[in-house]
Amino acid sequence: MELIVKPLVTPSSELFKAFRRLIASNIQKQARLSRMNTELARLGDTLLPKLLSGELRIPDAEKILEEAL
Repeated sequence: MELIVKPLVTPSSELFKAFRRLIASNIQKQARLSRMNTELARLGDTLLPKLLSGELRIPDAEKILEEAL
């Protein structure tokens, strides 16, 4: 089997830097949303069993959420 060699197209340094500037805020936003999602999942895992068992009532849960955030 023979490999076909094709030229590799690479952007100029200027174009690459412009692209990085363009997507930097999106990458930061994605990281922030990922951290928020993890925290919300943790809070849900903590609160849901207590709410379902009656150990915790909604006003109590709201207070705990305010303290956590």
